[in-house]
Amino acid sequence: MLVFGDFIMTNFIEYFKYLLFKLMFKTFGYSRKVTYNVASTGLIEINIYINSEWEDFDEIINFLIKSNNINVVSIDDGDFYRDAILSLDGHKFKLTHDDLFGNVLSGEGHSSRRILRKMYYDLKKHFK
Repeated sequence: MLVFGDFIMTNFIEYFKYLLFKLMFKTFGYSRKVTYNVASTGLIEINIYINSEWEDFDEIINFLIKSNNINVVSIDDGDFYRDAILSLDGHKFKLTHDDLFGNVLSGEGHSSRRILRKMYYDLKKHFK
């Protein structure tokens, strides 16, 4: 039960952060933000807060294809999410759009870090 409670609390905190970002974007006129996070597990996440719309997912993929020559391996469209598996130089990455949390580009491993860091700077520059 404690694990389930932790799961709910984690999702509540993430949802609260999402609402706070949405409020901040609308109140202060921010419409785009890109952040880079490395979790203790080694998972690297690039959070891309554009407008958190369904169509932003396509814009991000098209930009990554043009700027980094990334390959789209597969795309899965669900009711409230979109997932794309991407590859570059033998490394796999995942781009996820969730209606609540926006867009997240993620990858694992030390060797992927260099590529993700470059993508982060490219995305940050493009979506400023």
